Amino acid sequence: MNDFLEFVLNLLDRGISLAIFAVIICAFGVIAAFVIFHLVTKGKKKFPWVRSILLLIIIGYFAVLSYATLLRYGGGGGYREMNLHLFRAWREAWNTFFFQDWLNIFINIAMFIPLGAILPLMAKLFRRWYVTVPFGFAVSLIIEMIQYFTGRGIMDVDDIFTNTLGTALGYCIIMIITTAFCKQKKCGLKCFAYSSVPLIFTVALIGIFGGYHLKEYGNLAETPYFTANTKGIEWQLQFEPDDESKIVPTYHRKPYNKKTCDEFGEQFAKNLGIVFEDKYYYNSMTVFANHFGGGFLDVYYNDGSYSYTAGGAIGQKNAEFSREEVIKMLESFDIYIPDEADFFIDEYGNHIFTVDMVFRDGRLYDGELSCKCSENSAVTKIENNLLIFEKYKDVKIISESEAYKKLKAGKFSGNDFLERYDIEEIIVKSIALDYMADTKGFYQPVYVFELQFNETCDIDAAVPAMK
Repeated sequence: MNDFLEFVLNLLDRGISLAIFAVIICAFGVIAAFVIFHLVTKGKKKFPWVRSILLLIIIGYFAVLSYATLLRYGGGGGYREMNLHLFRAWREAWNTFFFQDWLNIFINIAMFIPLGAILPLMAKLFRRWYVTVPFGFAVSLIIEMIQYFTGRGIMDVDDIFTNTLGTALGYCIIMIITTAFCKQKKCGLKCFAYSSVPLIFTVALIGIFGGYHLKEYGNLAETPYFTANTKGIEWQLQFEPDDESKIVPTYHRKPYNKKTCDEFGEQFAKNLGIVFEDKYYYNSMTVFANHFGGGFLDVYYNDGSYSYTAGGAIGQKNAEFSREEVIKMLESFDIYIPDEADFFIDEYGNHIFTVDMVFRDGRLYDGELSCKCSENSAVTKIENNLLIFEKYKDVKIISESEAYKKLKAGKFSGNDFLERYDIEEIIVKSIALDYMADTKGFYQPVYVFELQFNETCDIDAAVPAMK
């Protein structure tokens, strides 16, 4: 089962238990109210059972909502954090295009649909959109403020937006249903008006997901989620950026899906003479496991990178080997190391090969492979981030000067550090053309700037280079 869906089901299971307890307590209150109502009216008036049942439902709903947003975060008192950039979560989901990131958004919308649907049934006051939708906004705002001041979560304007959208969708859905039974002419216009929000939301989703699949290239996770405020920062260049745009190649490798990833895992195990009995599917990777000494293999879908830990690796002593000896040991894993790769052994005993944009036999090799070896000449651990691509086509990219303008405008990866520190000056030490894998398996060009701020802090900032 998807790890996030399993988490949601466990969350609902615990939250529903709380809701049932709350409803039972309130049910006794309703029964007591019924008895008192019957005695006072002497049975001459009907007890409002429908509203009472709706009241129990809304109480149960708020119990689940309270648990999901507040009570599941333990004791609280943690670091207070907030996101004031509207649509940051949507941009992050777009950049990564991971199922989990989109699901986070849709769950925040779905959580408030019941609120928008139940309120109009409870009271005529809530049959006006300008009452129900602001009410949903207020509930979400209160939750976010409690999360912030108690340290039980992040105060996020995106959550407020998606919760309010969920309230509006719930309101429109229930009003469409109730208006459909009305035979007056004006009800048709009302039904059309109520359909506008669900229709716009549906069209927007079709545009997002349809537009993504129609794009030639995928999305870069390194694309900034928001434009940072760089006002008042002094920029110092230690080089002269080039004003000329360039023609550079792009590369491609077909991303893994569950099926092709399974095929890779089976072949990997076959090469080692083992079997992976268990498979665990996640949003961006598959984990293959042999719990009886065969080890574990984590394979990432987008770029095909993986990590492998052999069975019994913890109890084995590490040993150092020469470049040729390690390459020979890696042959059993069907790993090819280009002759141009640099080799060294770090302080932790990792044998590391680094390759910087080597084009050989129609393929591009780029990245790093790290492994550990035991005294009996066995590879006990592999971190393979040595990516292999084939040339796709040549594209025109922006100049270094254009990239620098985007940098100064706050449009670069990792720009949130500008909000965490008081920065008056940033030194731009260097620029280099690099490549990064996107969500469709393409290797896209990006400009990477080396920045220094507050005298000792260094950071790399990436600006997409394709027009």
